[in-house]
Amino acid sequence: MKILATALFAIPLLVAAQSAPSNNTAGPTVLKQKDPDFGQCSLGKPGHAAALVALDVDAKGMPHNVVIDKTSGNTCFDNASVTAVEHYTFRPAARSGTPIASHIRIAVDATRY
Repeated sequence: MKILATALFAIPLLVAAQSAPSNNTAGPTVLKQKDPDFGQCSLGKPGHAAALVALDVDAKGMPHNVVIDKTSGNTCFDNASVTAVEHYTFRPAARSGTPIASHIRIAVDATRY
């Protein structure tokens, strides 16, 4: 599995996007992720669905306020994506080495599972 983080932070499968960091600020990185359970979802074409999930990552690396930012058009897929991201853990963003809260977006794409 891969995670790809935009906002200039590379990680492997999903895409996290946020404001570009300043010189002394590092964005959050995924430490642990849970694969979405799309078992009950009818995705039409095999694996054809993608959603953008927005969330806050606190200074301890825990996700909060996880919501769909851009729907896949499939409620089941969107709900499974949110549930999976709610179980992620992150290395929090940091400014001058001090952990800080941040807001990110993660793209969940069924073709990658």
